[in-house]
Amino acid sequence: MEIVKVGLCLDDKDFAEKLAEGLSREYKGLQIYLLDDLKGISGLDLILASRWNGQANVVVAGCDMQEEQLESEPYRLCVYKDCPNMINDLLYIYFKLTGKNCRFVGENICRTVAFCSASGSCEVTRTAVETGKYLCRVFRSRCLYINLCFVDESHEIINHEDGSLLKLLYYVSNSVEFPVGRFISEGTEIDCLKTGVINSYSDEMTPELFEKLIVRIEELGIYDFVLIDMGNQFSRTNRMLIEELDHTILMEKDTRTQTAETVRQELIRLRGEKPLMVLNCDKESYYGKHIAEISKKIVEDCEFEVIRQELHTDKN
Repeated sequence: MEIVKVGLCLDDKDFAEKLAEGLSREYKGLQIYLLDDLKGISGLDLILASRWNGQANVVVAGCDMQEEQLESEPYRLCVYKDCPNMINDLLYIYFKLTGKNCRFVGENICRTVAFCSASGSCEVTRTAVETGKYLCRVFRSRCLYINLCFVDESHEIINHEDGSLLKLLYYVSNSVEFPVGRFISEGTEIDCLKTGVINSYSDEMTPELFEKLIVRIEELGIYDFVLIDMGNQFSRTNRMLIEELDHTILMEKDTRTQTAETVRQELIRLRGEKPLMVLNCDKESYYGKHIAEISKKIVEDCEFEVIRQELHTDKN
């Protein structure tokens, strides 16, 4: 493991000391040095400081996420975020300065699960997110959520940092060694690939690029499952991607419509022998039960049977 030497030269010395403790505890690849000032300092890879002195490796500590600058000098980093996300940002800046890719290393191999729907208002995003949280709470599994819809509604459900797929796709398509953690927002129960509410480049995620991305994610070795939210957007690239994923979960609001039947048959054709779970989401009373059932079957990695509650149309 490469050791990255980071100096902290902040006006608030008490905060700097607590931050040093948190960063050191979270990632053993950092050596943290508390500095009184920047005079005559050498031998450090990065310095997080209250002010910029013109040195390329000095990162300005800020308080506003909107003022962050991680792509060019002078680098600016909001210090009011949790340690895992701050470490990801520091390692990304180190990559920008040196071209060296430092990353967390674990042993997990992740499986991929797609969540999609035959129509709108099927709670696909909420189901994907809550499934990831349930997997964390009950099975101690770590999940990464990826939204491939043109409008990313996950921001309404979980608080994660904004981002764009453009830079990520550039690195992946050019096979650049880069710290993928920079593009991941880590949460308490589920992590998210950073996207904006307007997810402009979601349709650029081809199966070839996704496979390369998964390789990068698996190199982290920390995720058990990657949960892909496609909504009801069956673009050409999404349909091609569905063919390659380990599992697909189709949400249906009304199984009797021609649209639902057409989508279901198309997925059956795409999936071939691979498992497909069809879930009726018409009745809210079954929601929690479905989350538990989905999670259990994902963990067991078994053949998905069709799970469908009968629709009740009787009106009182």
